Amino acid sequence: MENEVIETRTARIWLGEDGIIRTVFLTNSELTLEDAKEIDTVTSGMTDGKEYPFLIDLRKIKSVAREVRNYGSEMKTRRNASALLISSPLSRVLGNLYLGINKPIHPVKLFVSEDEAIKWLKGFMETEDTRDGK
Repeated sequence: MENEVIETRTARIWLGEDGIIRTVFLTNSELTLEDAKEIDTVTSGMTDGKEYPFLIDLRKIKSVAREVRNYGSEMKTRRNASALLISSPLSRVLGNLYLGINKPIHPVKLFVSEDEAIKWLKGFMETEDTRDGK
């Protein structure tokens, strides 16, 4: 059964049946540092200290504050990979520039296809035994 969907000012967040945590940004949302910290708190509560792959849909977001881009290294959420859904060639250029400068500590890849993103993320899935340290 799919977990509860939590909605913040800028996004809808849930842990899917497939074990992927999804964050879908709302149309024309403008992400501030306060919003990013709230999303981090929500997703941290879903992980229970275990690592999960994340699917982050940026296709409808309007803007991201500069402080948010720097916040990634401080995030509490345990993730083993992030797939970022984007919608345009310009988004890809900006995303690759961001990834080149900010150097995430876990694998991050840009996608225009949700199916391809999920397929890639499934390569990072852990079994319950590996999550529990067995």
